[in-house]
Amino acid sequence: MKFNLEKEEKRVKFVLEKRNLPKMCAAVGITLDVSSSMQGLYREGRVQRVVEQIVPVGLRFDDNGCLDVKTFSSGESYVSDITKINRNNYEGFVEREILSKHSVPKWGGTDYYPVIKNMLIEYGFYQEDVQGNSRANTVPKAKGWMGRLCQSIGLGNDEDATPSRSESNRLVAESTSGEPVINYFLTDGENDDKAHVRDILLECQRAKVNMYFMFIGIGETNFEFLKEIAEEFDNVGFLSVKDLARFVDADDLYEQLLPEELTKWLKQKAQ
Repeated sequence: MKFNLEKEEKRVKFVLEKRNLPKMCAAVGITLDVSSSMQGLYREGRVQRVVEQIVPVGLRFDDNGCLDVKTFSSGESYVSDITKINRNNYEGFVEREILSKHSVPKWGGTDYYPVIKNMLIEYGFYQEDVQGNSRANTVPKAKGWMGRLCQSIGLGNDEDATPSRSESNRLVAESTSGEPVINYFLTDGENDDKAHVRDILLECQRAKVNMYFMFIGIGETNFEFLKEIAEEFDNVGFLSVKDLARFVDADDLYEQLLPEELTKWLKQKAQ
């Protein structure tokens, strides 16, 4: 079935009206796992299908008409900022902006913590001290082969450190824009940095960070960790998708992408 953006936007509007969610602005982002086990899903066009279905959600909330896109795999050197996606460039986006670009590192392992930390920094949830230095004590890392070279000789590896207990004093509740952030986090495998992820989400909860992580687990993996953190944290949701093809064609697709917990969280932000 050919994707029809206008039709999908109406479906999103219907779901949100049914949930009685008032009109509000929020930043919406998509975070895509590009680990080696995802290669088949990319090449079959299934990731493109999921990305397309998230676009109308972003257009409904984001007043600039764009969704932020990041990719991740093993460590900070695999975190990449991709061209923003909008109503004019979503067709063929994954092939054009991710698969065809050698500058986007791909097909490594699976680490969630570096990209989560990267998002928190980018949206301004880390305070800066009076000198203007990030209190998270981090700077943007080199990407691609240069980033991996630095990593191999022990430079710029602070993404591998467990967040300190004092990090709650570094995180702030509001993003730079003051808008809540919804992030759709697409992955097919259990991550290798569970303790680090739990620590940073705990610090986010203590700081009441205004960001909701919607993890979408693809495939037959049990995803015990994602289920656990979804139960543990109020701003974390989890959706299991065993069959991507059936998921994107489901009549209740947007009820799944906009679950009651997420819309309840958004209502609290709108007050």
